[in-house]
Amino acid sequence: MTSDEIPTQEWVTRGPWQQFVKVTNAICQDGRRRTAHSASVDGVADTFFSIPAFVYVGSKRVYGYVTSGDDGYEFRAYLYRKNHALIRPTPLAAHR
Repeated sequence: MTSDEIPTQEWVTRGPWQQFVKVTNAICQDGRRRTAHSASVDGVADTFFSIPAFVYVGSKRVYGYVTSGDDGYEFRAYLYRKNHALIRPTPLAAHR
């Protein structure tokens, strides 16, 4: 993993809490690295393990969530949302 591939995260502090803004180099299900932006209004996780987010594929937004995995942060698309088919899992990425 090169320094350009290391996932980084940005947080904003509002009041006593830190809130998620974006994760650069999040691994998507198709094996590509993209920047995941917070999709929630307040930037707070909806569960202990995931944060609602979206990535751009071309000029289209794909909604899903960011979670942590073996190789850093991962973005997983919601299968019931519009444009989810733009991120197609590769056989290699599916077997990680």
